[in-house]
Amino acid sequence: MINCFRNFSDVITKYILGIVFSVFFILALVVKAMYSFDDSPYFTFNKWYDFVFIVLCGTGVFLMLKNREFIQNHINFKVMFCIYMVIAICYIYLVPLTPFSDMEHMYKAAVEIATGNVRNVYQDPYWTTFGGNIYLAFFYGIILIPLPKSIISIKVVNALMVYIFIYLISDIAKEYGVKYNKLLFIFLLFFSPLFLYINHIYFDIPFLFFEILALYIYKKQKNLIYMSIPLVFACFLRLNGFIILLAVLLSIVFKKEKIKKAKMMEMIFLCIIVFFIPTGVKKTIDMLYVPDVLPSYPALNQVYIGLNEKEFGFMDNDLSYERNWDDIINRVEDYGPTKLTKIIGKKLFGYGHREHIKLRDMHLEVMYQMS
Repeated sequence: MINCFRNFSDVITKYILGIVFSVFFILALVVKAMYSFDDSPYFTFNKWYDFVFIVLCGTGVFLMLKNREFIQNHINFKVMFCIYMVIAICYIYLVPLTPFSDMEHMYKAAVEIATGNVRNVYQDPYWTTFGGNIYLAFFYGIILIPLPKSIISIKVVNALMVYIFIYLISDIAKEYGVKYNKLLFIFLLFFSPLFLYINHIYFDIPFLFFEILALYIYKKQKNLIYMSIPLVFACFLRLNGFIILLAVLLSIVFKKEKIKKAKMMEMIFLCIIVFFIPTGVKKTIDMLYVPDVLPSYPALNQVYIGLNEKEFGFMDNDLSYERNWDDIINRVEDYGPTKLTKIIGKKLFGYGHREHIKLRDMHLEVMYQMS
């Protein structure tokens, strides 16, 4: 039974996902997802400068592949760290992106937390709508305690986390037999969406950092207890951190060798730690700092919003304190399979572009104003 499931999962990952991503790649040569300043997504055809960018990127990838032996033999991680951090700090200073939208509230809350004024955070009405984001504010707030209470500090920390998890990815790739792992390292180091995100204060960078660190520890040490430490932080920031936990547990179950009692106990202990510690810390924060009168939206709002047709699953602020499963079921029945498939397809295709385009446009606006 396990062998059948393993073979089926191999087919899914190797062929079906390959077909899906190939289709998306072909579509991306013609159409791109955009994000307007009124916070709404839309699609448009690629312009001439998009094709120029594609040619430049293709040329860059070709040159990297052609010189892969040189890159693999001569790239030094310490030297690249210095170069990357200099470029990142120059970028942060030269493009002083003022926090906007969620970032603005996150930054202000982190400063309040770092200076010990936690209760002041909830004077901002933002937290009545997006109360779950407060845990990220606590993460950055704690980091800011020994650092200057500046937006620059957070962005430099972001750059450090990005460099570290890119290095870890390249090392994991090497463990899995990738011969030119430094080629992957260089590609990720200057992958523009990832680089732009160091100027962005949201879940993505710290969450990725802890998820990849957890995988790195598991691959290197094969110790689930050590792995639980970064995984606790990842699940504290976002619940979908449990996906990595599930993936690791399944990889152990699907191995051909029999699971020993000690390993089984590690697996159980890992589940307990990763579930109870983040939940306990969140409950403690809520109990100590969240005002009793502060209303909160049910988590089902996110599912309901994720199925909206107008913005194909992106945030449309159709929130309700009374949201329940009946609302979701009614929406699914009303849309039907055809419309749902279109929404999900648009969302999958557009999501890879969304934040990159949004951030790019914001940066271009800042540079235009500075010029």
